[in-house]
Amino acid sequence: MRRPTFLLAFVALTALANVRVYDIAPYKCYEGWTAGGYESYVGQQFVACADSLVYAEFFAGQKPTHSNDGYLVQVVDGGAELYRGNASDTLQWAYVRANLSKSPGAPPLVRGKTYLLKVSHTGAQRVNYFFDPRNSYSYGAISAGGGEGHPPPQTTDDLVCRIVGRMDTIARTLFAPRPSCRHGCSTLGRHGRGKRVSAGRPCSSTGP
Repeated sequence: MRRPTFLLAFVALTALANVRVYDIAPYKCYEGWTAGGYESYVGQQFVACADSLVYAEFFAGQKPTHSNDGYLVQVVDGGAELYRGNASDTLQWAYVRANLSKSPGAPPLVRGKTYLLKVSHTGAQRVNYFFDPRNSYSYGAISAGGGEGHPPPQTTDDLVCRIVGRMDTIARTLFAPRPSCRHGCSTLGRHGRGKRVSAGRPCSSTGP
């Protein structure tokens, strides 16, 4: 009986290696739109508190007029891309996930350093996003590029999305000090992803 017990313990400890790097939930239907076009995006600054990134979940509002192209999710440091992933644009008013892959030749993630998560549309459509205006995340803010969207981002706004990363080793995750966790990180259990917001209109649309 010791072997199954050991395996179960190992699976549980491995799950704890995932950490929630950034997590802002929808708040009172505050939403915005990017300008549209291939250069337009909405972004969020965040402080890394993991050794690598696993996935990001972006809360998408109204789906694009011409969907089935998808959202492009990138993590950049200045002008250099570190991670990228794609998410479906067929859902609306729901979290959509982009599994993040490290870009070829990209340097490793540095814990305690600030990066930018960018969300754009591969078909140059406008992106309907949600934000929290209460400065709920103190270590970064929302941003937008590629033209003026609506409303103009404020320094107190934070993008509604989740970013999940992973520690290199289980031992470091469980026992070593994690100074970067003061930036809002928390360890995720096997089922500790938080409550998902199901698809469905949370409030009346204001339109683009």
